[in-house]
Amino acid sequence: MRQGTRTIIDRRHFTWPYCISRTFHRPDDPGGMLSVILQTTSGAIHAEDLLSQRLICQPRGRVTVTTPGATLVHRAKPHQTAEERVIIEAGEDSHLEYLPEPRILFPDSALCQSLDILCRPGASVLVSDAFTCHDPKGFNSPFRLFQSTVICRRDVPIMTDRTWLEGADMADLHPYRAFGNILMLTEESSLLHETIASLNGRTSKLTGLYAAASQLPNSAGVSVRMAGVTVQAVRNGIRASQTAFRLLVRSESAKAEQNQLP
Repeated sequence: MRQGTRTIIDRRHFTWPYCISRTFHRPDDPGGMLSVILQTTSGAIHAEDLLSQRLICQPRGRVTVTTPGATLVHRAKPHQTAEERVIIEAGEDSHLEYLPEPRILFPDSALCQSLDILCRPGASVLVSDAFTCHDPKGFNSPFRLFQSTVICRRDVPIMTDRTWLEGADMADLHPYRAFGNILMLTEESSLLHETIASLNGRTSKLTGLYAAASQLPNSAGVSVRMAGVTVQAVRNGIRASQTAFRLLVRSESAKAEQNQLP
């Protein structure tokens, strides 16, 4: 919630394996934004785990939620799948960034995740969904399944994005080993094409990264798809997207204030 010029946490409820390890305000973040580090004390996702989160940003709140490091997804038997569900509600005129570190998919792992985002009027939301694959034994054995569903809604659903990737397909994607999907959700903006051009220019200069930005359906915002030779390349792409998103939100806010002048 908003307290004076800053955003604070007014309520938190969590059970194992989640905890909020730290909250702080950084001077370079916009509008009294609160930075929240969400940690999983187990340090990993295991077969048949069912994990659930619900994040609510109150009206006019400014918050960025991150994790302290990448999360391991461990091996699962053929009939087992780990599930992770995240629900986000961004209140009126709020700014919310949900940027967890990438998942690390171990050989034979299977992860199905869903992200349901509700944007109230005037809300701006940035989310990242990234993963990389890794075989500790060095044999490049693939994960079994990565499935992701993202639903964005205002009063009604405005966009659904689904990913289904089997580990056997990874050989066709060589040399890329890390992948990311970034969604910038805003109300209809005249600056989307300018933001897309800027993002494509920024990401084309990043080493080891192939990325493309495009407009979302129903003018809901911008999508950025990324493939990286390393997970660090995808992280660099996420940072570039965060910078572009904040510039877009700031420009829209300035334009709205100018339109209100007599």
